[in-house]
Amino acid sequence: MLYLNIRRMKKFKYFSRGDNKKEQVGIIKAKSIYIASIKAAEKKKLSLTQFNNLFEVEEIKGKEGV
Repeated sequence: MLYLNIRRMKKFKYFSRGDNKKEQVGIIKAKSIYIASIKAAEKKKLSLTQFNNLFEVEEIKGKEGV
């Protein structure tokens, strides 16, 4: 059962707002972009609102996400 939950996890990267190159600050595994944002905010020790003001979260797709 645990194996199935891990397979459904997606990779998300977060990067500074305004960074046109979208260079990742970190990577989070989560089931949704919302959960990824919460986890990343906790990792950075910020509230979700503070995190969202400073960073953007995007799913990593294709070869980049493997």
